[in-house]
Amino acid sequence: MYMCEACQQVIENLSINIELFFSDLDILDDRKKLNQLDKQIICYSLLGLYRKEIAHLVKLPDQKIRDQLTNNIYPRIADLMGLDQGNRSEGSEGNTVRLWQKKVK
Repeated sequence: MYMCEACQQVIENLSINIELFFSDLDILDDRKKLNQLDKQIICYSLLGLYRKEIAHLVKLPDQKIRDQLTNNIYPRIADLMGLDQGNRSEGSEGNTVRLWQKKVK
């Protein structure tokens, strides 16, 4: 199975079983499985990159990365961690990333 460079860095640098994390995110409910872009975004986020940096690396608009995070990635991670997504405040994306960086270790 192909694994992006960022995912390999997560395994090597952070000692995270990223495939298990992806599997956990995929089996939460009837959502479609994470695609390769979602996995790259997750790994780059775990490595500490900002959304604009990720957009530059994957050669997509910042808005596309934001949409993927907001609509597909953050809700899955919140469900996995048992977090309430109802009262998200400005800047909570960074807090969510820090929380799940701790969770997956």
